[in-house]
Amino acid sequence: MVFRLLKNKWKVVAYNHGVEKVAEVVKKGATGVTDIKDLVFKLSTPRVVWIMVSHQAVGEVIDELFPLLKKGDLIIDGGNSPYRESIECSKKLAKRGIGFLDIGVFGGPGGALNGSCVIVDGKKELYEKLEKDGFFADTCVERGYGYMGASGAGHFVKMVHNRI
Repeated sequence: MVFRLLKNKWKVVAYNHGVEKVAEVVKKGATGVTDIKDLVFKLSTPRVVWIMVSHQAVGEVIDELFPLLKKGDLIIDGGNSPYRESIECSKKLAKRGIGFLDIGVFGGPGGALNGSCVIVDGKKELYEKLEKDGFFADTCVERGYGYMGASGAGHFVKMVHNRI
């Protein structure tokens, strides 16, 4: 997804525990960082932090981000988290004025590189702002994204999809 964002002229600050992964995207034009504090520091405000980790790691990453982010920032969870966890996370972040979108991502690595499909949920105005900015059009195949509703809805749909 980083390669696709860079191709579409987005500024990307990348972090990964694996330094070789960061080095790979730096070669393509991303700014690489070695820790989450540096990631937050290097993002322009309001910050958009897209987490693409396994759902087991999402909570840990959000807990690390939580004290570093400010009102108006946005976290996107692309880790296909259990929908109930997404609902609770959204409530926790909203108390501090931090936005939250949970996104079910379809297409695997090939989709990420060539355009994935995503189902987005959370506050509709957050979705609409990113849509207006072209974020979803630049990361997805044509007409490959949609808004599902309140937090938890997209990850619920992704869970049903995975079961089928």
